[in-house]
Amino acid sequence: MTEQKTNEIPKPNATENLSKLLNSNFFIWFLSSIIISGGATLYNNSQHHFEAESNKQKEINNSQFEIINRLNSMSYLMKRAKTMGDVKHALSGTHKSLGPVIPEYENVNIAALYFKIYQLSGTRNAEIGAYLRELDEFQLASQIDDPSTPLKDADKNKILNLIHNLKEYEEKQIIEFKR
Repeated sequence: MTEQKTNEIPKPNATENLSKLLNSNFFIWFLSSIIISGGATLYNNSQHHFEAESNKQKEINNSQFEIINRLNSMSYLMKRAKTMGDVKHALSGTHKSLGPVIPEYENVNIAALYFKIYQLSGTRNAEIGAYLRELDEFQLASQIDDPSTPLKDADKNKILNLIHNLKEYEEKQIIEFKR
């Protein structure tokens, strides 16, 4: 009996089997392929996220600069307005840019630009919506009134105040989005 025991090959235990498996070429290849493909997937996902955020920020900036450009034009023309015809020309910026920063936004309503910013950023200000509605009402009234009707100082100041409030809000938003 003792001879048989010496002839028997000792069975490796589970720890030795695991050690052999972990040190095998197959396992090293398998582990490295998981790490490489996982790393590549992680990099690809982060790159895609970065590009999407970059494009979103670009659209927000473009919209904001187009809004500021229109508000500056409207303010400049309103300060010199004397008649309802002048108001009509000055407030045409609510529907069309007199000199667009971004050509694709030339015929886009200013309210649509604000809505685009809201969609992209999630930032909504009900007070700004009210200012836009008032500005639209003045613009529509200027379409109906006789162009030679003199502009009342109260109306002029009200419109300039609306434009000022919108400009102030946009300038504050530009600073916040850059942070």
